[in-house]
Amino acid sequence: VLLLCYTIMTTIAAQNGFGQNMLDIADVEDLVKAILFEAIGQTFAVVGMAVAKWSLGLFLLRLVTQTWHKVVIWITMGSLMAASISVCFVFWLQCSPPAYLYDRRIPGGYCYINATPVYFTLCSMCGIRCA
Repeated sequence: VLLLCYTIMTTIAAQNGFGQNMLDIADVEDLVKAILFEAIGQTFAVVGMAVAKWSLGLFLLRLVTQTWHKVVIWITMGSLMAASISVCFVFWLQCSPPAYLYDRRIPGGYCYINATPVYFTLCSMCGIRCA
């Protein structure tokens, strides 16, 4: 369901010009909509990835018998969920006002958080989780 939502949002973004050079999009409103719908889609993608990993973790919990295995799985699942939620919040709140994320015409708006470390943390955790 979350992948379907991501696909729908990305399709709407593409219909508004997402994927093209920003200079090639004639209507600024289309550019704003394209970035907004892609941002919404990215949120669905991050949450969907976390739900998929949780599903795998819950499956593994049914297989393992040793307590320390269960503890490691729960800690991993909790850490991954915390990182995913952090990415969503940092992504949407990195700019002031938040709408400046997708509409750079807002006077006085700025992005004051470097979100890259949070994104890399989630990526690293997903990679470690798969290993």
